[in-house]
Amino acid sequence: MTDVDVDAEKRAWREAAVANGVVLESVDLQDREDMKELYGMLRVAGVAAKSRLRAFIHERQQLQQQGTGTTTERKQIQEMYEMMMVQEKTEKKSFTAANTSFVGELLDGYDMKFRLVDSEDEPGKGDPVGRFSWALSIAGGGGEATLSEPDRTEAALNWIQSWMTIGLTVDGLSVKKETIGFKDVKGQLLHPLHANHREASGKSDGCVASEKNIQLCDRTGESLYNYSMALIEVQTDHSQLKKTQMLLQLAALSLQSIYKQSVVLLGTDCHTKWYLLHFEEPNRIQVQQYVHGRKCLDDFEALLVSTKFRYDERQAVNTKRQKSVHAGEQDLTGFQDELSSTTGLVPPAASPGQRTTDKALNNEAFLHRMANFLAESPMGNGEWGTTNNPRVGSGKKKCSVPLHVVPPRVAVPRPRY
Repeated sequence: MTDVDVDAEKRAWREAAVANGVVLESVDLQDREDMKELYGMLRVAGVAAKSRLRAFIHERQQLQQQGTGTTTERKQIQEMYEMMMVQEKTEKKSFTAANTSFVGELLDGYDMKFRLVDSEDEPGKGDPVGRFSWALSIAGGGGEATLSEPDRTEAALNWIQSWMTIGLTVDGLSVKKETIGFKDVKGQLLHPLHANHREASGKSDGCVASEKNIQLCDRTGESLYNYSMALIEVQTDHSQLKKTQMLLQLAALSLQSIYKQSVVLLGTDCHTKWYLLHFEEPNRIQVQQYVHGRKCLDDFEALLVSTKFRYDERQAVNTKRQKSVHAGEQDLTGFQDELSSTTGLVPPAASPGQRTTDKALNNEAFLHRMANFLAESPMGNGEWGTTNNPRVGSGKKKCSVPLHVVPPRVAVPRPRY
């Protein structure tokens, strides 16, 4: 083999190693398993080629110990480090400022998806819903002043409740019935969302819960979100309702409320804009717009009335699913059919969250390798070892991590509600 061929071979090895997140200088030549995996990763076959690769790695390790190395190699290390920092950076937004791409990535971290369905144009039953006035008469002035949405939130919630069934009750699997109440909760933060290097936080306007829980939270100061069946997002008739904001609000409530994914969200300007968001199946949020407020409130009421029933039913399904896993049962023939026939719910075939976990584990392995290499490198100044860097472990011993970590994919059903 000519010198040119040797140089090209070495260059190809370096590029392949960088692409796979491997620092050749940190490879343990005495570890047969690591070397075997490295041969496969770099596509090195044959005794002669393997010997050349081992000699090349040994040469690089000697150069590193002598404090030398090419500018290109140092640049490659710097690029790897910068790429790692970009992956670790968390983008933060408020619920109101989040765009569709941000929301999609964030919800994907919780295995949640959403879909916008066709608008509902049925008028509904009963009298058409009127129009709430965001303007307030000025006493003695003979005119009107349009107040902001926060100033009229409580009045808007009372107006919405007035168009619903008086003495609305919730039927659960028990005989007991509870009266529903609406509560102004503006200013109170919902459960923050943090996944896929994205973080979001925000609030809501109205909360729907049983009267007993409203009174309990008023007395104790506990967050009413913990017991909420639904959220109500109101905007003035001159403002836009943001679907992205409502998606994050519903997702946050599902993580905080005792009713989990049986919760609902109503969004409206109390005139022409009417939206309902709810989990149509595990981790799948449905977003629907309504032409008529009467029909929207009818469907909202139906979902509220069935909150406890839907929650208890889904909990029973999840309990059965967990028992089958703990018992080590592998034959689930007919289990999905039973889920479909009783609840219309079918466990998803794949879990995006598992892919997120795989990626996180690979990133962690890369952090270990990078820390060990920089600890031994003259450019590291002793600051990147596992001893001084709590993010990659502790102790003086060099951490031993496989060159390429791919954890086994095990699909384990877990409670969704």
